[in-house]
Amino acid sequence: MDSLPLPDPPLADDEVELVPYTEADADLIVEYCNDQQIAHYTFLPVPYRRRHALDFIANQDRRRERGEAIDLAIRDRADRALLGAVGLRAFREDRRSVEVGYWIAPPARGRDAAARAVRLITPWALANLPLARVDIPLDFHNHGSRRVAEKAGFRLTSERRRLHAKGREWLMDVYAFGP
Repeated sequence: MDSLPLPDPPLADDEVELVPYTEADADLIVEYCNDQQIAHYTFLPVPYRRRHALDFIANQDRRRERGEAIDLAIRDRADRALLGAVGLRAFREDRRSVEVGYWIAPPARGRDAAARAVRLITPWALANLPLARVDIPLDFHNHGSRRVAEKAGFRLTSERRRLHAKGREWLMDVYAFGP
């Protein structure tokens, strides 16, 4: 895929905004990505170290320019606090699809920030990228992410994916938005 645009203006609703990360986010990203739930249900390295965060932040533009991913911080609109992450990756031109992934910081859970972020980025992606469908593959046991997908208007498909990562087998259900 060609270079990917950033949403312009940034995507936002009354509660959250989706913007690029800054180096000032590194320490919080490390703290949050070492949370037990985030470490268990994502493919992030464990333990997640400062060098991982700095590399992630430093290369966000490169990933976008290479057509690999769009990574955005979920921020509180009132105080700009980092609430979590949302991103698009695994673009499949043959299917005209992309995967959306997200995590929410422990202090921000229960505030609907993830569902809000997914509801913002999904229609933007479908309107601005050569896509017909947005998928959310998630661990079969990740009930929190299931609720996010459903609140964001995604439907559970019959597709199941199996993969091996981080020393374990994953059974992934796939939620989809679009045909």
